[in-house]
Amino acid sequence: MIRFYLILAFFFALLWAAYWYWKRRNEAQLREASDLDYDSFVKNEPEFVAHLDRDGFYRVFHRTHFPRYPKYWLYVLGAFLISLPATFASLSAFLWVGLQLGFIPKAADFADRYLIDSQDNVRVVSNAPPETAVYYAQDLAGFYFFFGLIAVWLIIVTVFLRHYHKNRPGYLRDEIIRSK
Repeated sequence: MIRFYLILAFFFALLWAAYWYWKRRNEAQLREASDLDYDSFVKNEPEFVAHLDRDGFYRVFHRTHFPRYPKYWLYVLGAFLISLPATFASLSAFLWVGLQLGFIPKAADFADRYLIDSQDNVRVVSNAPPETAVYYAQDLAGFYFFFGLIAVWLIIVTVFLRHYHKNRPGYLRDEIIRSK
């Protein structure tokens, strides 16, 4: 399992390196575009940007024009990777507590219940030994792990999307006015 996380961490580090390289290239282009816009504002509307110097204007310009999605995507991916061990541990603990308290039937009890060959013919696994029903019952726990993991991931995505939309910038003119 450690090897799996080391491989994931390596690929995650590669994604961050690619993001950092992409960000550096975009910031150079944004600096050039910001200088052009700042010169245009100084020439046409000097009182509108009088409170901003070139670096202050670049910070406002960067906030409004730099793509935020890739960074949030990497944050969500990082939260997925960090939450995996905690999610599996909490789901395992929930399953263990449920088994101890009797809320969840043990695999052998579950298998005995469905291997009834009476008039009802409720046999789920036909022409197989009783151990097969035990394996089937144990696999049902994987069903809950799958949906538990999806539920945690949906919570993570919801939190990050709320933050993403709550902190979205306005138009350049609105952000210049807001910076006063």
